[in-house]
Amino acid sequence: GLHWCSGLSDSQLQALYRHAACLWQPSYAEGFGLPVVEALSVGTPVAVARGSALDEIAPPDAPRFAPHDAEQLHKVMQQLAGAEATQDGDTHRAWARQFAEPAYRARLDTLLKELDR
Repeated sequence: GLHWCSGLSDSQLQALYRHAACLWQPSYAEGFGLPVVEALSVGTPVAVARGSALDEIAPPDAPRFAPHDAEQLHKVMQQLAGAEATQDGDTHRAWARQFAEPAYRARLDTLLKELDR
């Protein structure tokens, strides 16, 4: 089942991410990809469109599709729906941690120290 939801609270959204088989992010002009990071942070696999910030945010092995190619999107959805869930949630959570606040602070601190030289 494909579900379209809006107006969710933060706790409802987190529960939805946790129970989803996959987060599909078909955006072609994504600025960062926060939904992708949020889904990965609870161990949910993602499938993303190519050609935006999602290329950098999603794990290298995440399924990708052309954002304007409905046939390709349908094909990838069918392939994943028929595949057994073999993805490791711990791997997704580990990938997402690089975008969490502690990692961000560490990168920012390094950058500021380099600028101060």
